[in-house]
Amino acid sequence: MIIGYFDPDGSPYITARIKVPRLNAEGTFHLLADTGADNTSLHLRAAIQLLSTRVMKGSFEKVWGIIRKRYRLLGNPTPIGGVGGTAIYLQEPAQIIFTHVDGTRQGFLFDLDIVKPANWGSRCFQRQLELPSLLGMDVLSQYRMVMEYPNNQIFLA
Repeated sequence: MIIGYFDPDGSPYITARIKVPRLNAEGTFHLLADTGADNTSLHLRAAIQLLSTRVMKGSFEKVWGIIRKRYRLLGNPTPIGGVGGTAIYLQEPAQIIFTHVDGTRQGFLFDLDIVKPANWGSRCFQRQLELPSLLGMDVLSQYRMVMEYPNNQIFLA
């Protein structure tokens, strides 16, 4: 069983590790469990975290340059629409790994949607930074989900 939580606004989150083998990138992310989202997706803040994996410390320009280079390696640009409008996502084979209550880990392969950033500093870019990353039905449909608001917990089994 995988246990998540509700944030102060009452939104359900699950923590998962995501690995993108082709880019040698990985990270732990808090994903909004979104039954209205077809696909699991990383929005800009999480995408930057993922793409900056194993980047040596350096100036902002150096780190951002490496992130931009990794973005260029991503392919299959696809427009995806949602409540907030339409954005371009880059699809990449990835692995998602959940840690169960007993400490065992469960993972499987899936296609991760990574948002393509809007122009640096634009209003759209700023909004992309604020959006939570989503755990979509491509992953959620593999589980039974139970939400216990009084106990501030969400369960995937």
